Amino acid sequence: MTAEQVTALGPAFTEYLGAFRPYFGNKKSFAHLATYCRGLISDLARKSVEPIALLAGTAVRTLQQFLTDHVWDQDAVLARLQRRIVERHLPAPGQPAADDVGTVGIGDETSQAKKGDMTPGVQRQYCGSLGKVENCIVTVHLAVRHGAFLAMLDSDLYIPDASWDQDRDRCAAAHIPEAVAHRPKWVMAIEQVKRAIANGVRFDWLTYDEGYGGKPEFLFLLEGMGQNFCCEVPANSMCWPTYPTYDSHQRPHQAKRVDNAATWGKPPLETLLRVAFSRWGVEHAFRLAKTEVGFGHFEGRSWLGLLRHMVLCQLVLLFVAEQTGRLRGEKPGCDDGAGGPGPKRRLPSLAQPPPRRGGRGPRGRGDPPPPAAERRRPKVAARVGRETGVAL
Repeated sequence: MTAEQVTALGPAFTEYLGAFRPYFGNKKSFAHLATYCRGLISDLARKSVEPIALLAGTAVRTLQQFLTDHVWDQDAVLARLQRRIVERHLPAPGQPAADDVGTVGIGDETSQAKKGDMTPGVQRQYCGSLGKVENCIVTVHLAVRHGAFLAMLDSDLYIPDASWDQDRDRCAAAHIPEAVAHRPKWVMAIEQVKRAIANGVRFDWLTYDEGYGGKPEFLFLLEGMGQNFCCEVPANSMCWPTYPTYDSHQRPHQAKRVDNAATWGKPPLETLLRVAFSRWGVEHAFRLAKTEVGFGHFEGRSWLGLLRHMVLCQLVLLFVAEQTGRLRGEKPGCDDGAGGPGPKRRLPSLAQPPPRRGGRGPRGRGDPPPPAAERRRPKVAARVGRETGVAL
């Protein structure tokens, strides 16, 4: 990247956020969106509300209220994000796919260690990021891959049953609505697929690990939706390589272990393997979300605040994916076509956003008056994915 490309990311980010302006009730809330998202994409070591607010010169309480109290539609933001992915990054019906597997939906969960017992959904449970049982929260996600493009489509917080759903006073203290209850993770995964399809996403394949593929109800629901899928299942699961012609207990018609069926069956194995091995992409997305945009840095006791934080992290990740894809196709003006290494110019780590146009606008009813220091705007880090072959 050239210095000019880095600097151009500031105005590009402003334009990108403008597409989500209709879902924020007033100019003040929309200005807080820019503050928070610029903080997520900055080079702060810790990207929770307090350091982001201090970087921007905003009152910490003001930015906390933006996440938990201000009136803006996080569901509409998520739906618009999904439609943008469909419009700009996925093939339209009838158009050729980028490769032979097409558009792949990748479902998985991730966890984040937390201290204390006030964060919504926290309890001692298996924490995949630590590889052991620990005090943590678990979130369920759906990503989409098409060719080199990879982006997060959806995120949900897992609400444990006994320690949270059956303790509605604890839920009320974390502002978890009565309508939000414990659901198995595979049920949450089905809901995410349905939301994505409702916003125009068309999956050629869906893929999940054994935690989801090992649930027969989950597979039956995917099949009932007409979805192709390739999921891990326990090796000792019983199945029929082909449906039996009639109900019979004769040996040729009995169910067989799935590993035996895989060994002796005759599926389109190469395609299935390509779909299955595409699941590494979601792990890459989790790593970027946690290390680059502060996905696990949320510090709060509000379910709505955590939900909004996850949506805004997805928003920032999509911008990074789009800019990475755009810059991958460009060559710097000084490039003479040489493919070998050479001297590299030191680039500035941050790009200054463009000045705000016009006045500050009227303040919304739910917005507390900001301090004068809030007029300062944070800087934007030029962070793009460094791994090759993936757009994030």
